[in-house]
Amino acid sequence: MRYLAVQYPAAEGGYAVEFPGFPEALTQGDTLDEAIDMAAEALGIVVEEYAKARRDLPGPALTPPSGAGGSWRRWR
Repeated sequence: MRYLAVQYPAAEGGYAVEFPGFPEALTQGDTLDEAIDMAAEALGIVVEEYAKARRDLPGPALTPPSGAGGSWRRWR
């Protein structure tokens, strides 16, 4: 499945990345590249936890919510 990630400058410096379908997958890094790498790891951990808990994964989010800020990218 594909999910969208929103990336934006963090208030305390660096960049934050979050996944609207997975509120538990929120991370940040000092650089955008670091934040993206950490986001991939965070999403993987959350998906594993969903599987362990036998929780259904949310449907893929292929378009950002209306009025969403930040920069969006598709994530697999």
